[in-house]
Amino acid sequence: MLKIIIDFNKISEETGKRLFAGRENGKQGQILFGLNSIEKDVIFDITIGTGIVVSSSYYFGLLKEHVIIFNNGNEFLEKVYFNGEKYQKSILPELDRAVRRVFRNY
Repeated sequence: MLKIIIDFNKISEETGKRLFAGRENGKQGQILFGLNSIEKDVIFDITIGTGIVVSSSYYFGLLKEHVIIFNNGNEFLEKVYFNGEKYQKSILPELDRAVRRVFRNY
């Protein structure tokens, strides 16, 4: 199983960015985080430290192509880990909102 690490701490340290916002910026983030392959047999390991803000539009641009291959948002979120722990709904409300938007738009 492929593990994709989405480490906002590392990118923040390298770039000085603390705010990740905008769908187009999220699309560019696909390159930063190496989101090349789109498949269901994958785990997304998201790490976000204190003081870093990620908007739903950024998640939408970053993950839309990955989310849409699943049957529903819950199926996608089962593949997500946050700061090393299995993701639980509502921990990242902006991620939940982005996932809902993907399925509302398709």
